[in-house]
Amino acid sequence: MTVPDFAAPPQLSENVAHVVRKRIFEGGYAADQYLRLDQMAAELGISVTPVREAPDALRAEGLIAQQPRRGFVVLPVTGQDLADVAKPLGSSRG
Repeated sequence: MTVPDFAAPPQLSENVAHVVRKRIFEGGYAADQYLRLDQMAAELGISVTPVREAPDALRAEGLIAQQPRRGFVVLPVTGQDLADVAKPLGSSRG
């Protein structure tokens, strides 16, 4: 008997990162705007813990930066950022 190959469900922090990423690209969060993690948690109706974990991925993607004693700030979205998002998965064109 074979075991089905189930994909692991996304972590809640990954879902939060997806929501923030989408808001950045759609203009819901403007460049230079600070992200309030506690406010975001309340908005999403979840604990602040997964919201605190989400910025790591966004920082690695260059979408936000951490400012000492200030929090996380949204960076300007470049044309390359938009092209990267629009590129189909598995595309070899670069």
